[in-house]
Amino acid sequence: MAKIFQRKIEAFVGIPVMKKMTEMGLQQSKLVGPKKAFLPNSGVHMNYYEREAVTNNDDSTDFERPEQPVHQPTILFCHGMNSSAMEFIGLLTMLDIPAHIRILIPEQIGHGEEEHKRAFREGDSFQYSEAVTMVEATSEFLDVVNAGPNTHALGNSLGGALVYYLRAKRPDIVQKTVLVAPAITACINTEFVDRVRDGVSDFQCREDVKKFMRDHMWTDAEKRAKRNIQTKDPVPKIAYEVIYQLTKKTMPRGHNKAIQDKLLSVFDDKEISGALVDSVGADQQVLGTEHIHDVFAATSDIDADSHRLVVWPEEDQVCTFEEGKQFFAQSMASGKTKLEPIPECGHCFHDNGTGLYNLVAPRVRSFLLDF
Repeated sequence: MAKIFQRKIEAFVGIPVMKKMTEMGLQQSKLVGPKKAFLPNSGVHMNYYEREAVTNNDDSTDFERPEQPVHQPTILFCHGMNSSAMEFIGLLTMLDIPAHIRILIPEQIGHGEEEHKRAFREGDSFQYSEAVTMVEATSEFLDVVNAGPNTHALGNSLGGALVYYLRAKRPDIVQKTVLVAPAITACINTEFVDRVRDGVSDFQCREDVKKFMRDHMWTDAEKRAKRNIQTKDPVPKIAYEVIYQLTKKTMPRGHNKAIQDKLLSVFDDKEISGALVDSVGADQQVLGTEHIHDVFAATSDIDADSHRLVVWPEEDQVCTFEEGKQFFAQSMASGKTKLEPIPECGHCFHDNGTGLYNLVAPRVRSFLLDF
């Protein structure tokens, strides 16, 4: 009984605090949203957040919004699975991106507050995205919002894979990329895939959240024990109840699992159409082989000429670091790809509980802002 009362208190206090912190972070970031962009080819609306670029007017000390020029510096951020644009609030503060750079953060189908509301309204008729349609929709989004050919992109986990495939499809727009623990098919831990399919990240109770954060998002428990790491939880204990209650209240039951199952279908498909590279042109056949059928099945870099920085936790239990080194070996050897490992760090948390983005920000800032 005491535990039940404690959990109610944690939710009663924690949920308003978390919402207030998010509101304050959003205000500080100067992001505006959610905005809506209709994608006519995909037939859907995509929600997104934007910080419009401002330039210093030579005739005054005020800032004004310019028309979007062809070479407008722009940074695209792509969030992880079951996340949202709010994932980047803290990172934006740490990166301190200059005001003349435009920021775009699209939310994928099924992700974010507005999509959760739509999922409730539509019920069983709600359509979840496969990996191909996710890339296609984001590519169309870049055209609809007039992202020019001076765009850099950063993505984490699922977002890292999205940025990777998006750059391969749209080298006319995306120039430099930062991939943080990218969930490229060949690099995903298949044991983790099996656990996800079993519902490990569906958060049907508080204990699900706790196990997921500690057993999958952190470093391996046995390795922590050998290193005599004393931290018992990578996040405050109150957050477990808050995350569980917010999941329960803000999205339909099984929503996260439905998203995951649809995206993980790439592991089952024998062949996927080469639609992702159809629009790139014959001069971009470097993306694979002359007979490419499935870019998601590639076991080595399909876009070896891309100028990218890959940041990878060495003890990632979701996207395996060793597989990542093998996948990017050729482009690393040519100097196009730089791999930045983070020792003693898991998919989201360092051994000592430090969040991944706190470690990522100083490693990527100069590269990402170098237009």
